[in-house]
Amino acid sequence: MLVCKTLGCRICVVQTPPSFEFNEENVSAVREFFGTVKRGVTVAWEPRGSWAEDELEIRELCKELGLVHVVDLLRRRSSLVQGTAYIRLRGLNPKEYDYKYHYTDNDLSRLLNELRSLEPNVSETYVLFNNVAMLKDAQHFLEMVFKKGFTV
Repeated sequence: MLVCKTLGCRICVVQTPPSFEFNEENVSAVREFFGTVKRGVTVAWEPRGSWAEDELEIRELCKELGLVHVVDLLRRRSSLVQGTAYIRLRGLNPKEYDYKYHYTDNDLSRLLNELRSLEPNVSETYVLFNNVAMLKDAQHFLEMVFKKGFTV
């Protein structure tokens, strides 16, 4: 977390790979790892692969360990949303990620509606467009947000 503090980061995202499958051994490893992390910044966790099949376990771990659940909100709901939401978009083709995906107006409108649905429980939201067109997609999304009169 010293690196995050030095860089002035407010949030640190930890992504576990799909090969770190959901099982009892890895649940214990998550508890052990995040339980020993010294804080100072918000820690967000992006579990990949088979973890998506057990939202209840993710919710319990995030709640117990004080983690923000990172999720692609256009693919699935976050297991625990309170205080901070971190959305990491990876494209909408059939595979879990598609770095060449370009978001349509309909996709971005849907994203805006999904973000609005989080509002009662969220005080700050991060959205990462994680693809080749990330800059254009993010700019277009901001234009849509401002046209509809929402605050950022």
